[in-house]
Amino acid sequence: MKTKLKIVPTLSTVIGTFVFLTSALILFVEFRASQKLLRDLGSELIVETVSSLGLFLDTRGQDVEEQAGFIATSIEAGSLLLENRQTVASFIYGAMAGTPQTSDIWVVDPDGNAVGVEQGDADGIFAPLLVHIDNLPLLKPIFEEARTSEGAFWTDPIYFTERGQTYFIFADPVRGKDTFLGLVLVMVSISQVSEVAAQLSDDDFTVFMTAENLLIAHPDIEESLVNLSSAKPFPLLEEASDPFIASFKQLERLDNETYGLEDNYEVYFGNAPGGDKRFMVLQRPVKGDFSDVTVGVHFDAALFGQPFLQLIEAALLALAILVVALVCAVFLAKWIARPIRRAAFGARQVADFDLEAVQSLPASKIRELDDLASGFNAMVEVLQAFVRYVPRSLVRRIMSEGRDISAPTERQLAVLFTDIAGFTSVSEKMGAVETAGFINHHLGLVGNAIEANHGTIDKYIGDSVMAFWGAPEHVDHPERLALSAARSIATAIRQDNATRQTKGLPPVRIRIGIHVGPLVVGDIGAPGRVNYTVIGDTVNIASRLESLGRDVDPDADVMILVSREVIADHSNADLTMEDIGDRAVKGKDQAVHVVRVLPEAETARFSADSFT
Repeated sequence: MKTKLKIVPTLSTVIGTFVFLTSALILFVEFRASQKLLRDLGSELIVETVSSLGLFLDTRGQDVEEQAGFIATSIEAGSLLLENRQTVASFIYGAMAGTPQTSDIWVVDPDGNAVGVEQGDADGIFAPLLVHIDNLPLLKPIFEEARTSEGAFWTDPIYFTERGQTYFIFADPVRGKDTFLGLVLVMVSISQVSEVAAQLSDDDFTVFMTAENLLIAHPDIEESLVNLSSAKPFPLLEEASDPFIASFKQLERLDNETYGLEDNYEVYFGNAPGGDKRFMVLQRPVKGDFSDVTVGVHFDAALFGQPFLQLIEAALLALAILVVALVCAVFLAKWIARPIRRAAFGARQVADFDLEAVQSLPASKIRELDDLASGFNAMVEVLQAFVRYVPRSLVRRIMSEGRDISAPTERQLAVLFTDIAGFTSVSEKMGAVETAGFINHHLGLVGNAIEANHGTIDKYIGDSVMAFWGAPEHVDHPERLALSAARSIATAIRQDNATRQTKGLPPVRIRIGIHVGPLVVGDIGAPGRVNYTVIGDTVNIASRLESLGRDVDPDADVMILVSREVIADHSNADLTMEDIGDRAVKGKDQAVHVVRVLPEAETARFSADSFT
């Protein structure tokens, strides 16, 4: 007997070996690369530095806005009276203590009287300025705009000639219900903004801000302010005191993907005047509180370039190893999965109750797969045998719902009985085997017609068939399906009789009875042996109607008798019927109104309404 492999040890050994080799090689490569990567945090450090600058500037801008809003709220609430200008100046002093990035704060009343305080050097604060807005020509247009503005706003940068500085100004109008109460102006110079850049810079990193081709902030911005004017409020990049920034147009633009940076970053490379190689990273754009600006940082190439190159090499090598491992794993998985897929497809066919289409699973060298194939094949064989003894519709319902749906319950059902007329005389000339073949052929014709019309075959009684509609699947008008099945049976019998005639065999005559009414349906019997069947008076009436056919027309090749209840709600206007009238049936005190449904070849035609 050949040894069969087990699926778990096989997969564990093969895939585990590939994973081990891949992991070991990746660790080896990572170990070699980490010696230089640990010199710095590489690109992550750069991204964090640039992002921190943007966040820091944004926070400082929010502080300025909150400071202006606090003063404006105090004026609106009446806790700060603009008539007492000395009190206003003292209030401004206190407000400026918490925002060192503020250069000036001005408070202007509705008549244009202004109180201003300028942030001094580290040795103190300047004395307050008490002037009229007309004497502040650069601020007066902002005051006029604020009278009609609906909210606070940042102005365009303004250059103050007497100070030699460019300022960002935040204006916050103060309003009552319908009255302009005054204006709060907070000014921030580019020197103050550059102090933020200086705080984030060190010996290795130089942090700065640009807007288009202008330098907005730099740790050494003071050295570049000498040629500013109202027409030129910021120094150009090429005029920067930082020689590497001044050579920006000569720098080489690099590919972001090489260094693992997102699309909103730009990477440049070049030589500093001393010959040192340096990188520059820009984050564009960052929405700041002063304007739309670009935040940047430049640093020595040794901090950034080499670790990333080694990381890329290691990643490519690891990726190649991983691809090989995955390709091998895919081939192994396909080899193992092929019989499993066939089993899954077969299971779907079983779930759809398409047992005739299910193909047997082949044997496998893997023990578990071989057990799966043999167990699956045995299951299909059992199911195919099972449905020969249990109604197919019941099996399908149980398989689809996965629970017991056969507990006895009362429903409105239609019951059909068939029987071969004169079967004794037909069968007495045949042997036992020939008789069995004849009955099986006949029951196959009848059974196919019943199943094609969604009926449930209850039982075969010799040459007779009992079937019902409305269970296990609920049907609104089960009698319609039963009547359709009866007509299909008539067509099948007549076609078969034509074939029998060509063989010189006598025709088969059949009687059919149908009744509809309440019945109990479900598992009936002892606990160890039950049948899914129906019980009730409706069954008896259908059986008696079938027997009554021999009295109505004993020579008919097809005799279909139904109760008036069967055709009372029938919507088929082409139904051919003959009224038989009330007939007494065995076991019923009251007569049953009987209607004969004629096959299509017969011509007696009545309206279904005449029997209701």
